[in-house]
Amino acid sequence: MAELEGFEIGDPVAELYERNLTSSSAESKHVTAVLEAVADILRQEGIKPSPTAVFAASLSSLERANTEASPETSAAMLTVLGVALEHAPTGPVLSRLPHAMQVLLATGRAAQEKPVALRGVVRCIGQLVAALRDAQDPGTNEWPHCAKAFGAISNLCVDSRPKVRKQAAASVAEALRAVRGTSAAGPASRAFANVAVSIARAPVKAARELTSMHGASGAKAAEQRAQAAAQESLHLLVALKLILGELDGSAAGEVAGAVTGLLDLAEPLLTQHACDALVALFQPTGASATAAAAAAAAAAAGNTGFGVPKAPRAAESVSSQAAATAAAAIGPLSTAAQNESTRRPTLAVSLIRAHAAAVRRLHELDPAEAGARALPLACHELVKMLNAVHEGVAMEAGTCLASLVTKCVDTNMVREGIKAMAAARAAGKSAPARPPPVIGVASALKASLGFRYRAAWPVSLPVVAAAFERLGAAAGAILGGCLEALGEMGAHAEGLACRAQLTQCLAAAVKALGPEQVLAVLPLRLEEGIDAEIAAKSEDGRDVDEGMGDDDMDIGAGAELNEDGGNVAGSAGARLWLVPLLRQALKGARISYFSEEILPVARRLGARAAQAKAAGRAFEAQRCAAGEAALWSLLPSFCRWPQDASESFPGLAPSLGSALSARADLRGPLTEALRRLIQQARAVVNADKHDADSDADEDVDEDEDDEDKAKAAAATAALLEDRPDWFTAQIAEGQAATVAKYARNFLPILFNLFVAAPPERRGELSATVGCFAQITETAALGGFFRTVLRKLVKVTSDAEDAPDGLKEGGDTRSARRCTFMDLSLAMVPGLDNAARDLVFKAARPAALEKDAAVQKRAYKLLAALMKPNVGPGANLGGDWLSANRDAAEESLVEGSGMCAPAARRYRLRCVAAILPSLMEREAEKDSAEEGVAMGAQGSSFAVLLGELIVATKETNARTRQQAFSLLVDIPRSMERKAGRAGGSGKIGGGAGGGGGMLGAWLAEGSDEDEDEDAPNAANSDDDFEGMDDVNGEEMGVGVRKFFMTVLAGVVGATPTMQSATIMALARLLYEFSAALVSTVPELLPAVFALMETGNREVIKAAIGFIKVAAVRLPQTDLAAQLPTLVPALLHCCDDEDGFNRFRSKVRVVMERMVKRCGWDAVEAVTPELHSALVQHMRREEVRTERRRKASVAGSEFGGGAKSLAGKSARTARKSAWNDEEVFSDDDGQTMRTGRGGRSTVGGGGGRGAYSMAPTSRRDAGGGGPRSAAAAHALRAVGGARLPGAASGTEPLNLLDESAMRRHMLNQRRGGEHDDDDLGGYKRDEGGRLVIVEEREGRKRGRDGDDEDDFDDGRSVGGKSLGGVSRRTAKTMGGFTMRSGRSVRTNKTSRTTKSGQTVKTVKSKKGEGKHSADRYRAKKGATGDRKNGALEPYAYWPLDPKMLNRRPSKRAKAGAGLAKVVRNTTQLGIMTGQKAKDAKRIKSSKY
Repeated sequence: MAELEGFEIGDPVAELYERNLTSSSAESKHVTAVLEAVADILRQEGIKPSPTAVFAASLSSLERANTEASPETSAAMLTVLGVALEHAPTGPVLSRLPHAMQVLLATGRAAQEKPVALRGVVRCIGQLVAALRDAQDPGTNEWPHCAKAFGAISNLCVDSRPKVRKQAAASVAEALRAVRGTSAAGPASRAFANVAVSIARAPVKAARELTSMHGASGAKAAEQRAQAAAQESLHLLVALKLILGELDGSAAGEVAGAVTGLLDLAEPLLTQHACDALVALFQPTGASATAAAAAAAAAAAGNTGFGVPKAPRAAESVSSQAAATAAAAIGPLSTAAQNESTRRPTLAVSLIRAHAAAVRRLHELDPAEAGARALPLACHELVKMLNAVHEGVAMEAGTCLASLVTKCVDTNMVREGIKAMAAARAAGKSAPARPPPVIGVASALKASLGFRYRAAWPVSLPVVAAAFERLGAAAGAILGGCLEALGEMGAHAEGLACRAQLTQCLAAAVKALGPEQVLAVLPLRLEEGIDAEIAAKSEDGRDVDEGMGDDDMDIGAGAELNEDGGNVAGSAGARLWLVPLLRQALKGARISYFSEEILPVARRLGARAAQAKAAGRAFEAQRCAAGEAALWSLLPSFCRWPQDASESFPGLAPSLGSALSARADLRGPLTEALRRLIQQARAVVNADKHDADSDADEDVDEDEDDEDKAKAAAATAALLEDRPDWFTAQIAEGQAATVAKYARNFLPILFNLFVAAPPERRGELSATVGCFAQITETAALGGFFRTVLRKLVKVTSDAEDAPDGLKEGGDTRSARRCTFMDLSLAMVPGLDNAARDLVFKAARPAALEKDAAVQKRAYKLLAALMKPNVGPGANLGGDWLSANRDAAEESLVEGSGMCAPAARRYRLRCVAAILPSLMEREAEKDSAEEGVAMGAQGSSFAVLLGELIVATKETNARTRQQAFSLLVDIPRSMERKAGRAGGSGKIGGGAGGGGGMLGAWLAEGSDEDEDEDAPNAANSDDDFEGMDDVNGEEMGVGVRKFFMTVLAGVVGATPTMQSATIMALARLLYEFSAALVSTVPELLPAVFALMETGNREVIKAAIGFIKVAAVRLPQTDLAAQLPTLVPALLHCCDDEDGFNRFRSKVRVVMERMVKRCGWDAVEAVTPELHSALVQHMRREEVRTERRRKASVAGSEFGGGAKSLAGKSARTARKSAWNDEEVFSDDDGQTMRTGRGGRSTVGGGGGRGAYSMAPTSRRDAGGGGPRSAAAAHALRAVGGARLPGAASGTEPLNLLDESAMRRHMLNQRRGGEHDDDDLGGYKRDEGGRLVIVEEREGRKRGRDGDDEDDFDDGRSVGGKSLGGVSRRTAKTMGGFTMRSGRSVRTNKTSRTTKSGQTVKTVKSKKGEGKHSADRYRAKKGATGDRKNGALEPYAYWPLDPKMLNRRPSKRAKAGAGLAKVVRNTTQLGIMTGQKAKDAKRIKSSKY
C-alpha cells in the first residue's frame, strides 16, 4: 500500500491517507489530493511532517482557497484540518486561535448552501473551542474570539438539514464537555442557553398569538409561524439530549425551565422529546454529575447506613442550581403525566420516568432539604398513577416507585421516622402530627394497598416488598400499617389474583422484621380463633361436630368456612395461613423465642386436643391438633442459621427429646431441626477449614473420587447458599459443640425409634443418627455402636424361631438383620478404625449370603468403609482401606459371581474404591515389561475389571451409569498418580473433552447443525492435532495400558462379554480420544470381524463403537478408513432382519460421516446395494433446508428460527456421555424425523414458527376485554360488589379502608365457590370437598325440566354448543330450543312444553365412549375387565419423557398408550384419500 511521503507509520494523518486511498468515492479522492498537496508543501519548505505542521498548512490553504468554485476541495481541506486539530498540541493551536476562527467563519459563510463543507466548518469550530481546556484564563483571553463562532454552530443545531444539525449538536456537546471546570464554561453555557431558550419559548409564544389571531389571512400566517417554531423546537430537543447535561447549573436550569414549559402545549411529539431531554439532564452524567460528585466528596465521612449522607452547607451550595432545576421540573412533569395517563399511555410512561428521574436527581443533590420534601409527594403522585386505566402506565409507575423507595430512602430519613413514631406513641397517638418524609412514603405505600387501588395490587405489592427489603428491621416502626393491610389480604389470599405477589411481599416482611415483630403485629391467635369458630357455629344453630367422624382428624385442614367462603369467625379467626410463610421465610431467628412464645402455645393446644378427643368434641380436637402441628412445623425454620443456638438449645433439648419419644406425628419436623443445626454448623466449619487448607497446601495430590467430591461440594454449597455474613466459624463451632453434648440423650431415643419404625419411615431417623455420629465423641459413639453390633451378632446367630431371640426390628430374621445393619451404616461416618474393623467382620460374611436384602446392606457397609476422604472434616476412618486392602480385596473376590442384582451397584462402589490400589500393584509388577497390558489372567484386578466391564450391560440404569463412570475414573486416577495429567488431573478428549459438540453428535437424531457450525466441524482436526502435540507420548501411557487390558475382553467366551467390552472401549475412546486415536485403525478390523458373527447384541455394541469413532477420529484418518468402514457398517443391513433392526442406527452413523467427510467421499465407497440410502439422505437434507429457510422467511421474527435451532443445538452439546443414545435398543419404532430429532410433519393452524397461543384473549375464548378501560374495570371489580341497599346489612363505612378491603375479599372468595368456571369447588360445612358422581349429574338432568337438555354447554341460543365448531355455532346463534324451531343438524324430534316439535341434538357415533360409565361395574358383576377391553385413561402413567425432543424417549413414554386407546391403523380405519378410495371400491362392487 502506498504511504504518504514524509509521514511515519501510525501517524494519524498518514492513517487518514491510507483509509481514503482505497476508496473510490469522490470525497476520498479529494482528501487524498489535499493530503498529497500538503505533504508536497511541507517537503518543499523543509518542515518535518506532524499534526501541527499539517494544521498550519491546511489552514493557510483554506484561507487562500476559492470555496465558491470548489466546495469539495474545501470540504477535503476541512477534513484534514479536523484531523490535525484533533491530534495537534493545544499550544500552537491557541496561538493561532483568532486567525483560525476568522478563516472558519469566512469559510462557513461561503459554504452555507453546501452541507458537506458546512459540516467540516462546524466540526473544526467545536475542536477549536475544545482546545480552550488548556488555556490559562480562557474566559477572559480566548473566549471573546470564539463567542461568535460558537453562537453560529449553536444556531445550526436546529438547521433543517439533518446531517448539519447532527454535527452541530455533537460539536457543541464536545466543546462544552471539554471546557467544563474552566472559566470558559460559564460563557459557553450561557451562549448556548440564550439560543436554546429563545427557540424553546417560541412555540408557546406562537400558540398564544394563534389563539388571539382574528381573520383568515392572519390566522394562516400565525399557523405557519407556529409550525415552524414547533419544528425548530423538535430539532432543539433532539440536540438537548446530548447537550443539556453538559451545561453548567444556571444555564441548565434556564434551558430546562424553557423545555418544561413545552409540556403545557400537550403536543405529543414535543412532550415526548422534552421528556427524553429532561431524563438526559437528570441522569448522573455531565456537569451536574460533576457538581454532585463534588458535593458527595465534601460530605462528612462516617456514613454507616445506607443512602446518601447529609452534606454540609458548603457542599450544598455547589449543586444548589442543579437541585433547583430538578425541583422546578417535578411539578410540571407530574401534572402532565396525570393528564396523559388516559389519552396517551406511551407518553404518560415517558413522563412518569422523567418525573422519577427528577426526584432521584434532586435527592442526590440535596438529600436533607429539597430531596426529602419532594420524596413523599412524588410517592403519593406515583401511587395515584397505579390506578391508571392502561396497565403499562401502572407498571411503569410501580417500577419508578420502587426505585424511589430503594434509592432515596436513606439513613437520616429512617432515623427521623423512628424517632417521630416513638414520640407519637409515647403521646398516645398513632402517627406524628407532622410526619417526617419516610412516614409520608410509608403512608403512600399503605394507600396503595387500599380498596381504591385493588386493581393495582399486583403492581403495588412488589413495591411494598422492596420497601421491606430496603428498611430491614426498621420497617417494623415505619411500615406497620402496610403489615396490617397485608394481614387482612393474607386471610383471603385464596380469592386473590395477586396471590403470588402477596406471598412474596409477606415473605419479604418476615425476612426483614423477623418473627417477633411480625407476630406482634399479626399474632397467630390459634386458641382464640378456635374458640371464635366454635362460637360462630353455635350462634348459627349448627352442630359444632356436624360432619366430623371419629377418625376425621385431618390436621392439615384449613379454617371453617362460611357460605361466602370466608372464615366463620370473621376477623377474629386464627391466622393459620401465616405459618407456611413463616416456614419459608424465617432465617436468623432466635430459638429462645420459639421456646418462650410458640412452644407453650403448642403444648396447650396439644393438651386441649387430647381432652377434646376424649370428650368426643371432634371439631375442636381436629382444629387444636392442626394448630399444634403447625406450630411444631416452625421449629426447623427457627433452626435455620439461629442466632442463639449455643445459649438456647440446652433449654429446648428436654422438650425435643420428650416430644420425639412420645409423638410419632412430630418426628418429621423434630428430626429435621436437629439435622439442620448439625449440618449447617459442620458445613461452615468445614468450608472455613477448606479455605485455609487450600491456601496452605495447593499442590497436594489426593486420590479422591470425583463423583463423591462433586456430591459433597454440591451438598455443602446448598447448605451455605443462604448463610448470613454474621454466622462465623466460631458461632458454628459453638453450636455444634452444644448439640453434641446432648448426643448421649438423643441417640438412644433415635435408636429405639429406628428399630420400632417401619422401613419406609426410617430414612429421616437414619439421617439424624448419621448427623449425630459425626459430632459425637469417639468413645461415646463407640459404646453405642458396640451395643448395636451385639444385637446384630445375636440376630445373625439366632435361629428363625429361637425362643430367646431378639424380636425387635422386624417380623423375620432377615428383616431384623437388615434393621441393625442399617443402623450400623448410619453410624459409620463417626467411627474410628477399630470400630470399622468390627463393621467389616460383620459385613464380610453377610456379603456372601443369598438373601438379597442382607447382601445389599452388607455391600452398603463395605462401600461406606472403603469410601475415600472427601475434603476437610471427613470421617476419622478415612484411611481404613489403605490399612486393610488385602482383606477388602479378598472379600470382593470371594463375592465375585454371587452378587444379587439389587446389591450390584453398591458392590461397584467397593470396586471403585479398591481398584486404584490394585492398579498400583499391577503397575509395579509390569514396570519391567513396557507396553504389556495390566492384569494377568485370574488375578484379582482382572476379575474385578471383568465384573466392571460386564456391569456396563446392567438393566438397572444407575448401576450401568456407575460402571461407565468408573471406567473413566480408573485411567484418570492412573494419570493423576503418575503426574502426567497436568494441573487439572484429567485427560481431555479431542474437541470438547468428552462433551460439547461431539457429545451432541453421538445423540441419535439430535443434530441441529446449522451453517454456522461448519467451522467448528472443520476445525476438529486442529483440535486433535493440538491435543496430541500437548499431551505427547508420555501422557497416554497409562490410558493405553488400561485400554489394552480392557481390549482382552473382546475374545470373551460369551456374546455378553464381547459386547460389554466393545461398549467399554467406546466409552474410553469417547473420553480419551487424544491418547487412543492411534489405536482405533488397528482395532476397527477386530470390530468388523465381531459384526460378522451375526449376534444382535454384539452388532448393536459395534455400531455404537463405530459411531464414537466416526466423531472422534480426525477427519483425515476417518476419510482413510471409509473404504472399509462404510461397507462393514452397511453389511449388517444386507438381509431383511438386519435392515429392520439396525437401519436407523446405521443411518445416524452415515450422517455423521457425511458431515465429517462430505457426500462425495461417502457415496464413492457405498456399496451398490445401499446407494439408495445415501441418495435418499441427500434429498431429505435438501428438503429440510428448504423448509427451514421458508419457515425463517415466513416467521414474524425473521431469523429467529435459526437462532432458536442454534440455541437448542448448543444446549444439546453441553450434555455428556449418554450410553442410552449410543447403544439404544429401540429401532424402527419411532416416527420419521428430520434433522435434529424433530418431526418433519409440521403442525397446522399456527401463525408462524413461534405461534404458541391465540392472538388475543378473545381468540383464546372467554371474550376478553375489548379496551384498556374494560380491562381495568375487570381487574378492579374482579367479582366484588359494593354493598347495596337491598342487601339487608347495616351500612358500610366506605372511608374505612380496612373494612372495604375485608368486604371485597370476602365477596371475591365467596364468589369463587359459586361459579365453577372460576375454578372453585363445592364444600360442605366441614370444609371438605363435595364429589358429585358424573352419572348422578346426568340422571338429575334427565329427571329435570325438558328445557334444560342443552344446559351442559350445548345451548344453541347461548352460542356455547360444546363440541360444535365456531363457525357452526355462529350460524346457529339465532336459534333457541325454547322457540321450538328446528335445527338442520338435528336427527329426531320430540315435543316441548309449548307443544311444538323440536329435534334433539344428533347423537354422534361413539358418544359416551370417553365416559367413565363404560368402566363401571354393572349390577351383580365382579368388575373384571373383559378380554381385550381397554383400561381407563388414569391407568396410563404420564411420563416427563413425553416432552423429550428425542423420538426414542417419546416412544418409550407412549408405549402404554395402546392399553387405553385403539390404534386406528390396526383397526383398519382409514381417513383422507384412502377412505375415499375404499368407499369408491365398495360402491363399485354393488
